[in-house]
Amino acid sequence: MQSQHLRDITRSITYDRLLPKLNSVAQGNGRIDGLDLSYCICVDYLSSFIFGYSNGTNYLSQPKSAIDVWRFHYENLMCQESFFVQETPSLYKLLRYISIDLLPRKYTESADFLGRWMSDMASKADRATDRKRSTGLPLALEDEPVVYDMAKEAVRKDSPHLSEGDQRKQVASEMFDHICLVLGYAFWYLAQHPDAQQRIQTELNSQGIDMRSRETVTNSSKRPRAVELDSLPYLRAVIDECLRMRPTSTPLPRITPSNRKVSVAGIDGIPPGTRINTFQWFVHRDPQKWDNAHDWNPDRWLTRGNTDNKNEREDVLWAFASGPRMCLGNNWTYYAMQHILATICSSFNFTALPREENQCWPGSPEDELPIRVCLRN
Repeated sequence: MQSQHLRDITRSITYDRLLPKLNSVAQGNGRIDGLDLSYCICVDYLSSFIFGYSNGTNYLSQPKSAIDVWRFHYENLMCQESFFVQETPSLYKLLRYISIDLLPRKYTESADFLGRWMSDMASKADRATDRKRSTGLPLALEDEPVVYDMAKEAVRKDSPHLSEGDQRKQVASEMFDHICLVLGYAFWYLAQHPDAQQRIQTELNSQGIDMRSRETVTNSSKRPRAVELDSLPYLRAVIDECLRMRPTSTPLPRITPSNRKVSVAGIDGIPPGTRINTFQWFVHRDPQKWDNAHDWNPDRWLTRGNTDNKNEREDVLWAFASGPRMCLGNNWTYYAMQHILATICSSFNFTALPREENQCWPGSPEDELPIRVCLRN
């Protein structure tokens, strides 16, 4: 990804927001929740990428209560009652017709909250574009709503029957397709493995890559920084292992062909029209494919290409699915994680603090990844 727009946003997020945030934590009590930090980074980053830096969110600079409110409403969208909408849509529509809604009030309230939240950013992006056209004055490149403008035009062409509000919702739906969980747990795994942090720093030093400040990034690189980071095998191995341990996607339902039986994943005779799911969690923890499948071990990726049997180790990382429905955010995910992890490991040490093992969904508001942040000597 060689977009100057994305490079400018990445530098502003990391050096104007993330590093000051971590410096403040390190100079205070040193404690931060890895998930809170990850959600702040990812929502700020993705909203800036879509709507423009000045039009996106700024949770990294706000009190913790701000991201807590957002996470509360985001979690409510994942309520168990949404099962009926997905699995029995005809029954759900029938009951709605007679004024019986199987979805709880909290779902509706949170959907409205997040709808307004996204609409506000879209409105800011529209106003910025209108000012640019009316005054003839250019916007800073990082403030250009490049992705939003492209997506808005595509939706307008594909769905002219939708209202402006519904078109905005369709454009902004990508706001919820981000990497908060896997990045938060990447912080946690690194905090549990100080040697891994040191190996990333050593790898950066060996290639002369200095990520400590905006100035060193701007002035010291003859090649694009993304190209340099993409060439670091251990950093890539850390990211791959985090994606294996904490896949980003929900289950991926598919319907088998209506005219014949099929075989899938070694199971023969699946009837026509059957709904099937693939769970990445199980694919990534299959003991037949992975040694010590539940252990976080980036080194497995450094020896992965040495096997003679392709079926043993190749093509089993399925964090973004595959084929025509592959997640379009895969390149952005690697780009973002490479820059964020390299920047953090250049300036800070993370240490895992004692953690209560709660019975909760990973990444939920009840989940916590307590980390101590210290300045690197």
